[in-house]
Amino acid sequence: DTPNVVRIVEGLEGEVAMRMELVMRFDYGRIVPSVRTVDGALLANAAAIHCTSNGESAEIAELDPDWRTTVIPLGVELDGITAARDKSWLRSRAPHLADRTVLLFLSRIDPKKGLGTLLDALARVKASGDTPGLVVAGTGEAEYVESLKTRARKLNVADDVIWAGHVAGTDKAGALASADAFVLPS
Repeated sequence: DTPNVVRIVEGLEGEVAMRMELVMRFDYGRIVPSVRTVDGALLANAAAIHCTSNGESAEIAELDPDWRTTVIPLGVELDGITAARDKSWLRSRAPHLADRTVLLFLSRIDPKKGLGTLLDALARVKASGDTPGLVVAGTGEAEYVESLKTRARKLNVADDVIWAGHVAGTDKAGALASADAFVLPS
C-alpha cells in the first residue's frame, strides 16, 4: 500500500510501513536532495506531498516536477490569544524587562532557528543605546542552550534575556501578549 499523503518531517529518520529506509531532513530551510534517491518511489507514488508553504512546494518541484504537492499551512491555535497588550505575564517572570520594548523568540531552540544571530543583534542594539528585552520561550539540547547563555553573558546581554523554557496554553498567550514583537530569524 502506498500512502495517500506524505509529509516530509525535519529530522525524521527511521523505517516506514513499506520497510523502505527513510532519511529526510531540511538543511536550513532547503530539502536535502538525497531525499529523491532515498525514497523517491515513496514520494512518486504518494497522492500528494504535504507542504506547509508555497516555498516548500517549489523546492520539491525543483527536485522532481512530477511529484504532486498540496499546500496546507500549519494550524495556529488562537484560543486564549487576544490582540490586547498585557505585560502581566512578563512582570511576574522578569519585572526588570516590563517597561522595555520586548522581543519574543518562541520556538524550539536549535542552531537553524538563528537565536545566536538574534543575541548578536541584541548586543548591537544595546551598544547603540537602546535596551530591549528578549524572552526566549522554547527548549533545546541542554548543551546548545547553555552555549547560548554563555554567548549572552559574553555579549553583555544576559540581564536583558529571560529563558522561559517551553510555554503552552495560557503561558504562551501571556508571552505573546507581553511582547512588542515576535522574532524568529531562521
